[in-house]
Amino acid sequence: MPAGPTPWWKKTGNTTTLVGMRCEQCEQKFFPPREICPACSSKALNPIDLPASGHLVTWTVTRVLPEEHEEKEAVLGLTDFGGALVLAKIRGVEGAELEKDFLLSVELESTKIDPCHPKYSFYFVPTEKTGKKDE
Repeated sequence: MPAGPTPWWKKTGNTTTLVGMRCEQCEQKFFPPREICPACSSKALNPIDLPASGHLVTWTVTRVLPEEHEEKEAVLGLTDFGGALVLAKIRGVEGAELEKDFLLSVELESTKIDPCHPKYSFYFVPTEKTGKKDE
């Protein structure tokens, strides 16, 4: 594994991609990057660029949010990005509109208002061509 922390995202034009890890020993892919494989405990890991879009595996809608949230509900989705399963909030679509294999892409948002030291989080949005894998 390279020295220093592995960046967890890349931005190319308007496309954001996540950077995951692949274990050399068991070939498991995962996100976020870490120093030890969660499947086999190997330290032989390499960063990999995950695909720009992923297929929704499962999701849930929660309607119990802290009072300070503007949202009345939150949709959380577990999405497969080339073998790495990633969990995040889904925006731009209602929970009732979702179905398995719905195509989602990654968007970034700044979570700290400090231009010198920005901090980011991410969420999923429907891709322009939403639909099932075989469409």
